[in-house]
Amino acid sequence: MSDRNSSLALAPIAVAFTLLSAAPAQAGDDLPFAAELDSCVTAVNSHLDLGGADRVRHLVSNTKRTGIGYVLTIETSVFSDSSERRYEAYCVARGGSTPLKLRIEEIKV
Repeated sequence: MSDRNSSLALAPIAVAFTLLSAAPAQAGDDLPFAAELDSCVTAVNSHLDLGGADRVRHLVSNTKRTGIGYVLTIETSVFSDSSERRYEAYCVARGGSTPLKLRIEEIKV
């Protein structure tokens, strides 16, 4: 099993957001990194052109606790009538404030 697949299988983070608008869904208090997740999803949404999007899905594919907060890898799919765009974001966040680091790249479909 690859590192990516094992992290998905072992961590209770099968978190997927289906968003009907650009507003992020609330992660809830049951996740230890809920505030960081909300912060990262908000930052990802603000960096993407979501005009014309019918649906936006965020999938947390990896998490890691660090001394300064959490590192999250978030895979985002933006669906419209005629296309699908995919992105991968690397986000370092502490609490609900603006992420300390955010890197987003488009993944070719």
